[in-house]
Amino acid sequence: MTTGSETFVRAADQLRLDSKVKAVVLRVESPGGSITAADAMWRSLVRLAAVKPLIVSMGDVAASGGYYVAAPGRLIFASPETITGSIGVFYGKFDLSGLYEGLGVHKELYLRGARSAVMSDVHPWSDKERATVQKNVDALYELFLERVASGRQHLSKKQVRPLAGGRVWTGNQAQSCGLVDRHGGFLEAIDTAAKLAGLDPNDIRYELKPAPSGFG
Repeated sequence: MTTGSETFVRAADQLRLDSKVKAVVLRVESPGGSITAADAMWRSLVRLAAVKPLIVSMGDVAASGGYYVAAPGRLIFASPETITGSIGVFYGKFDLSGLYEGLGVHKELYLRGARSAVMSDVHPWSDKERATVQKNVDALYELFLERVASGRQHLSKKQVRPLAGGRVWTGNQAQSCGLVDRHGGFLEAIDTAAKLAGLDPNDIRYELKPAPSGFG
């Protein structure tokens, strides 16, 4: 099961604008994915967290892009065994030129621009192309560090850096180094969100967003 950024952003914006919604608990169960999608989700959550309590509840895995979207939470809950962190960026492509040659397949490229074939699957990266890709990865990695530091306000970007670099932590370790705030599950996160919103625990209605589809 996957989460599309457009669906996620639309749901987050609806929750932010709905006056009947007083607090939001974000359940994260993800090993990561596209940084573009994660950043779109992050932006929608920052807007939401500015007006309503946002509590994050991590499942078994909340790493890489899963941690990216968790960063705006006022508090992050995880179990001691939760796999989290993996703050890093990688990029690559398949060079299938040898396979095509073996199959007798020839692909002709019509190019416009010095690095227009950088993602082509019929040739490896040149030194210049590799340098360009590395520059982009470095920029995205610095952005990831900034996103984490902006949400984990007790950690500066300098303090986040040694916790990042793709390092993976258990929930216990993540709490010790400041990437997670408390141990607890989904119900503890809901109780905390209700308290932060000043709600009576006996007068709460829960709503799941986005609503489950017929396919999952």
